[in-house]
Amino acid sequence: MKWVEGVCGECGRIIRRRSPAPVVVTCDCHRYCPLCGAEMTPYTPDLNPHTYRREDDPGWDPLSLASKGEASVETLYVCGNHAPPHYSDQGPVEVLLR
Repeated sequence: MKWVEGVCGECGRIIRRRSPAPVVVTCDCHRYCPLCGAEMTPYTPDLNPHTYRREDDPGWDPLSLASKGEASVETLYVCGNHAPPHYSDQGPVEVLLR
């Protein structure tokens, strides 16, 4: 087995593994808060998904006056160490190791 490595396109972290062939892995940078570095918790909405707005729907906010820093349907993780909390919609990042 040889060492294969790749660089995460989102955080720049170098990932190394032993593998006989190139392999795709996921970087866990999406689970950490970009503001404080703490591990975020999975976000589970307490309301019906239809209650949340869609940020890409111009009909919901035609004047673009609404704040974009709140939870939406795409929210995956939340960091409660801040006021207001940081909501993240970033998913896992695939990294090709060669």
